[in-house]
Amino acid sequence: MIKSGRALPGRMGAEAVDTMNAHPAAQADDAALLRAFTERGDRQAMNVLFARHADSAYRVALRCCRNAADAEDAVQTAFIEVLRHSAKYRGESAVRAWIFGFVVNATRHKAREEGRRAAREERASVSGEIAPDDRATQEAVRHAVQELPEHYRLPVWLHYCEGLSSPEVADALSLSENTVRSQLSRGVEELRSALATSGMSLSAVALTGALAASATESAPATLTASLSGLASTGAPAALKTGIMAKVTAGAMAAAAILSTAAALWWGNVPEDPRPPEFSKIDEKVRAWQPRPEERRFDEIGWAKDLPQALRLAAEHDRPVLVVAHVGRLNVGRTDGGSMSFREGPLSTSEVIAAINARTIPVYCNSGDVENPEFKRITRDALKAKLTIGTERLYLLQSDGKVVDSLHTCHVTVPGFLESLKKVSRGEGPTLVPPAPQSVPPAGDARSLHLTARYLDKNDQPLPFNPRSSYHAFPAEEWVGLTPDLEAALVPDAGAQPGASWYVDMAVAARLLAHLYPLTGNFGPSDRNRIEEAGLSAKVVAGRRSTAWIRLDGRVRLGHTFFSDKDERPVDAIVTGYLEYDRKEKRVRVFRLVTDQAVYGKEKFGVAITSLP
Repeated sequence: MIKSGRALPGRMGAEAVDTMNAHPAAQADDAALLRAFTERGDRQAMNVLFARHADSAYRVALRCCRNAADAEDAVQTAFIEVLRHSAKYRGESAVRAWIFGFVVNATRHKAREEGRRAAREERASVSGEIAPDDRATQEAVRHAVQELPEHYRLPVWLHYCEGLSSPEVADALSLSENTVRSQLSRGVEELRSALATSGMSLSAVALTGALAASATESAPATLTASLSGLASTGAPAALKTGIMAKVTAGAMAAAAILSTAAALWWGNVPEDPRPPEFSKIDEKVRAWQPRPEERRFDEIGWAKDLPQALRLAAEHDRPVLVVAHVGRLNVGRTDGGSMSFREGPLSTSEVIAAINARTIPVYCNSGDVENPEFKRITRDALKAKLTIGTERLYLLQSDGKVVDSLHTCHVTVPGFLESLKKVSRGEGPTLVPPAPQSVPPAGDARSLHLTARYLDKNDQPLPFNPRSSYHAFPAEEWVGLTPDLEAALVPDAGAQPGASWYVDMAVAARLLAHLYPLTGNFGPSDRNRIEEAGLSAKVVAGRRSTAWIRLDGRVRLGHTFFSDKDERPVDAIVTGYLEYDRKEKRVRVFRLVTDQAVYGKEKFGVAITSLP
């Protein structure tokens, strides 16, 4: 069920939205607003920036202060510091994370007397229409977060409740990203334990969704009203005094209107409000794609099947090279023997050139018992007293007669080249034009492409190494982006910013069951023993035709390293986003990456992405 975001205050009508739209500052992103203030003295731009982040800054302060009055003071102090230091912002982190850094510092250095709490508690109201059960859950989760030690409390709140990525939390708290990730993982486990003790048992995915829905507190009206005037009284140190001398009454009225959470309304958003945090996800998607040296397999002119290979052999008097394997050699979901052959000889320039010029190559799944041509090849090999098996290379004369059989695990580059020379009748042009071998099923342009690879201790792809059977190149999958999957990902095309929901568990399992690295287990993903699989979604930005939706989730499953033994646990946290066309009710862009993932003791990364 979709949980709607906070409703606009009653004073925010269509006229107010039009007023905000009329000012160009309302259409700018955070960094542009900051530049407008520091370079041109545009106070309205800073008021817009403050309005956007007042509520979330206040919630962060509440997590630090445990006291509503002190939280207000801390936010005011922090925003004054933002004004003072605005000219020093260099873009090293997102503006939002940079602002939260001031909020955290202000709360840590500001101690208020206990007697002020009672006088100001009335001013810290909780807004929004929430169902009683939801309210109780959110109160319990907020209370549990509040009881966490600070080194867990702040990272958990910033990441799960305010939507900052791990790098942005690290920037806000002046910590390393690895430290933040560790604190997030341990903080969530402490939360689950504390909630379970109080009688509320939540899975990690359910807790993530509850955390996201708990960010409902709004900054008191007195605070937002005072913030709207900060930019009018403070000036960046780098500017001359006269730059900020005058402002029209209309601009001041707009500033007062903008001092509410209404900056998220559909009609009042930048022309392209794509959240900058999504760029981190895009970077992982790009970094984890197969590299050219890992796709040398595509440089070979493979026949599409055995009948075509045998026909071309007869027409051009050229021998056939049959690469028999189990699984899917073209995407790396196959057994160890064929992987070592692909990573070794089939990634060597000399071998690729010889195969293209001397043979008609074709690969086929030796597990396909219904393939009559392959069955005939294995029978003929036995008659010729040659060895057969699931991981073999068969060399056929142009008439189809089997003349040699080699085990893929034992093939060396010199030995393989010598075998090709023995059956070759000379060299000629490549008969089948080389083409990419990992393609969507039946040319389905709506399929999602999955890349899974092992990572080093710094979360970087391991370097290509032809001598390493299971780590040399990534495995790939294709997952259909079907209409029912899209409908489950976004059940309400008109969901407003702040709305959140859980993705149907069956759909989440369909996506997350593929999250495991290259292994000898090439079977279907539904053989994995899924212990936990869930995805939550939240609209973080949008305009009338487009919504940007953040995805967060987790999967725990058992996956055997070989086809039927050596099960190892997969534990992966994922994050991603959707660019959703609300008019056509379809996903334009899909990105999902692992934020942390281990298979047994080995780190791995998975990127799932829609086609360009």
